[in-house]
Amino acid sequence: MITLVRTTLWCCFFLSGMEALPQDSTEGSIPSLPTPPMESKPWTLSSTNLTPGLRNAVSVLFRTGMADPRGCEYREIELVVGSVWKASGTSFKTHGWILPAAKTVQTNYAIGWNGLVYPLVSIGGPASAEDDAGSMIKAMLPHDMRAQIWAEEAYALGTRWLTPAKAVMILRFAPAVLAEECARTLGQDDPFLLLATDRLWTAFDRAICAHIRGDDDLAYVTALSLTQATKTCESEARARGLTTLQAPEPNFRQIGRAHV
Repeated sequence: MITLVRTTLWCCFFLSGMEALPQDSTEGSIPSLPTPPMESKPWTLSSTNLTPGLRNAVSVLFRTGMADPRGCEYREIELVVGSVWKASGTSFKTHGWILPAAKTVQTNYAIGWNGLVYPLVSIGGPASAEDDAGSMIKAMLPHDMRAQIWAEEAYALGTRWLTPAKAVMILRFAPAVLAEECARTLGQDDPFLLLATDRLWTAFDRAICAHIRGDDDLAYVTALSLTQATKTCESEARARGLTTLQAPEPNFRQIGRAHV
């Protein structure tokens, strides 16, 4: 539980240091990202062989704002990723789910494997989400999934290795056989903390990296969504009987000044 609480604290402290950002935007309004077409549509786990607890965990995490990939075309994409070790973004090619383009918006957006929506640099040819999922699951089976949290943004978006957040995405769209294979990578215990920690971490990492390179709209909208996400995850953890432990509080105001 300590990793979930630490991530929660980091998110809250980061957001508290960015409260004035909307006033600095061009139109003075809070930035936003498009909503996936199936985000609020009914969903059920494709396999009846998996536990109701796993289905509930996936449902809860999508209620925290993970982007639903259902109903979106899966293609090659190019987007900008960041790293806490660099002050600039890097172009990165991977696969993701293309969101329907609004007529009034010039920027294309896609859902990445970390469950976040990204503005795109370019869109390429079609790809297979099930093939990518199968390859990542196969690669992960000999390894411990817990080693895949706290990954950098590019790793969280790639299609080589499975992460807990990617497992949540697979369980959301995959057919029964693939969903069952994915569930085996999560072990026998309640996977909620593993899944929730990675869900919060990937969003926090995206917010930090975007802020470092000066993309404050993307940083703010990402951090803002975590205020409710962290509350929801904490509430669900308590409902599952998972004990909350206190973690040290990092000083992100001081850390932020180091990058100015």
